[in-house]
Amino acid sequence: QGLVLLPTNPELSVLLENVGSVPVAAATVGEGLRLLGDLEIDVVLSDIGMPGRDGFDLIRALRSFPNPRVRQAPAVAVTAFARGEDRERILAAGFDAHVGKPVEPRELLAAITDVVRRHHAAPRVRPATPVE
Repeated sequence: QGLVLLPTNPELSVLLENVGSVPVAAATVGEGLRLLGDLEIDVVLSDIGMPGRDGFDLIRALRSFPNPRVRQAPAVAVTAFARGEDRERILAAGFDAHVGKPVEPRELLAAITDVVRRHHAAPRVRPATPVE
């Protein structure tokens, strides 16, 4: 699977490579969005707390992307924001799954597998939503 990983995280990249994925790291939300427009990506992994534009900015931009393939890409938040209300806010914002930090490899891989399976089983047609 091809994945975009925001922000760049060498440990997660190695984990994903070890299971046969091809992680493509982006240092910023802007760089990640450019990659999503240029590459065939299966899953987006993003932290919420990033300098500058955060994970909420990313998911808003992703879900309003003009290209339906990108707009509908499964997205997993990988974040230290792990309280119940954080998880609810993250999912309501448009992420398909939430994995708390510190990352448990099995939990992350299970979340990725689940969002990809759900995405392929019942592809969603997400209309573009205006960016606020």
